[in-house]
Amino acid sequence: EGEADSITPTKPKFEAINLKLSKVTAAWYATDEILADAPLMQSIVSRIVPKELAFKVDDALVRGTGAGQPLGFLNAPALVSVAAETGQSADTIVWENVKKMYARMPAYNRRNAVFVANDECLEQLMGMEMKIGTGGVAVWLPANPALNQPYDTLLGKPLVYAEQASALGDKGDLSF
Repeated sequence: EGEADSITPTKPKFEAINLKLSKVTAAWYATDEILADAPLMQSIVSRIVPKELAFKVDDALVRGTGAGQPLGFLNAPALVSVAAETGQSADTIVWENVKKMYARMPAYNRRNAVFVANDECLEQLMGMEMKIGTGGVAVWLPANPALNQPYDTLLGKPLVYAEQASALGDKGDLSF
């Protein structure tokens, strides 16, 4: 507004939300013979059950329906999809796809954003480059713990591989 102009005041509107936590549970069935070796069972259960529970939580964050679980980002109304390029072969990811995904992310979210990919995407990402003149620069870099970079990166952002991500060529094979 211009200096000394009058403005129309507005009031913020707040809405109460109710977050209800749900439990993630696991059941382990064992015979009397297996239970007879309790120390071994404890070792196996304490290794396997947390991994399975983590898988279920991650799966809900990616594909959850919102009913008794989180609404996964692949089912959220805020999902933004990048269309395949004209002439792009099926079941591929090309530099233009990644570039458009990055550009569609609001700048204020890029700072903490990560890429999530299915393992099937790795081979294509490893060979991906941004063309510069007659050469190019890699957009995928492997993890380098010596440089405090524990994850592979894509365009400098962490790249996390998740089996919950869709198969190569399906919506959700690579997400940002």
